[in-house]
Amino acid sequence: MFNTNQNIGPYTSVSCEIKRTFKGRGAYRIAIYGAYNAYGLIGPEKNGLVVLDETKRAVLCDEIEKADSGYFGPSKGQYEAMAAFKAMKWPEFREFINTHGRARYSI
Repeated sequence: MFNTNQNIGPYTSVSCEIKRTFKGRGAYRIAIYGAYNAYGLIGPEKNGLVVLDETKRAVLCDEIEKADSGYFGPSKGQYEAMAAFKAMKWPEFREFINTHGRARYSI
């Protein structure tokens, strides 16, 4: 995990991110973000973890472990979710994404 203090597309106030590559399954970028920038309207109520599919260059899933507001930085639950993503094997990762309500598509 490393701190970034950057934006990733519309995901703002990114506090940390990791990159995961599953051999033969693709590369993923996972980040904790504090708000979502909707064309200049920044909403801290839209926060959590985002999983980006680096192979397809697409958002795979977002608002994971969403908090009431991302204004005060990542929550304990968001840090715990990031640690879980760091440790997940492919079957766990795939199941988590495929069963999450904010997944854009199945993997």
